[in-house]
Amino acid sequence: MPTKENIRSYAEHLFPLYEPEPKKKERRFVKRAVPPQISNKASEWMSSYRSQVLHVGTPPNEDAILSVPYKIKEDIDMSPNQFCCWYIGGRRSYHFKKYDRTDPKRRMVSLVCTLIIQLIELLPDTFEDPTRALSKRNFDKLYLLDPGTQIVCISVPNAVELIKSLVAFGPPSLFFIFEGCDDLLIKQDGTVDAELTENFTDLLRHLATPDTLRKVRKILWVGRGTSWPIWALSRELDDNRYVSVQYPEDQLN
Repeated sequence: MPTKENIRSYAEHLFPLYEPEPKKKERRFVKRAVPPQISNKASEWMSSYRSQVLHVGTPPNEDAILSVPYKIKEDIDMSPNQFCCWYIGGRRSYHFKKYDRTDPKRRMVSLVCTLIIQLIELLPDTFEDPTRALSKRNFDKLYLLDPGTQIVCISVPNAVELIKSLVAFGPPSLFFIFEGCDDLLIKQDGTVDAELTENFTDLLRHLATPDTLRKVRKILWVGRGTSWPIWALSRELDDNRYVSVQYPEDQLN
């Protein structure tokens, strides 16, 4: 029977890649009260018994309104039997490199490795895994040799599949917070990485899909909403499962 300790040992090489948020010196954090229209929508989103996406739209000229995801995460952490995974993007360093020297692959690897580590911590101490979805062999599939550079790198598609498996073994009520991720997949020349966009869309679509085991999964996306993965969800989901509220610009000053 697998244990959480077993799974931690399989993922030991991922722990140095764990980056849920910017370092303190990089945070553009201005402490503001969360506007009531956002607080109300967030409360409805948290208390709903269905899987939902809540998009808090930010103005184009505002890099990050970190008070929103931090306050909502705080509320989730204080609620019984509710658990949260989170990732704060934006123009910050990724794996010890400044933003202007990173590429979409480095940023996406940061995101998927962070979610994997967080989801492992939410596993029960022991559990049944008859299909061996969380076997060491499947964790080993994360590491691929790049034929061009001969450097071992993380496979984002395999990481996405592993996240799906971890979610299935996680708690019944699970929240995912993404902030500042609209530009995560944009290259230095302004174009978008098509393959990674497909991977991220696949991940978000899975997290937003109702679970046959009656588990509730919810996504909070704080950002412009211009990234294809979240834009696609806004077109695929009905108004009961995709809710959008705009951050009022008159409360930014």
